[in-house]
Amino acid sequence: MSYMYAINDDEYSISNAYESFCDILSAFFTHFGVKVDVHDTPGSYCDGKYNLNINGQKVVGTAQRVVLKKSGGKVVLAQAAS
Repeated sequence: MSYMYAINDDEYSISNAYESFCDILSAFFTHFGVKVDVHDTPGSYCDGKYNLNINGQKVVGTAQRVVLKKSGGKVVLAQAAS
């Protein structure tokens, strides 16, 4: 899944952006009755603090790229992959 959005410079925080994206992904799973936890998954490929886990197993990893706009502000591309 890819999610792209523009923001003002003063609105961006790496941790807030990841947490917001994980909230969106968690809501998707909750809609289908699946409980996910967001945390690192030791031993998993490309581990990070913003993995979605089911029963301790990583099911989704997340990443983001931030690009500066010429007119000011930023564009954030957030991605999730399983």
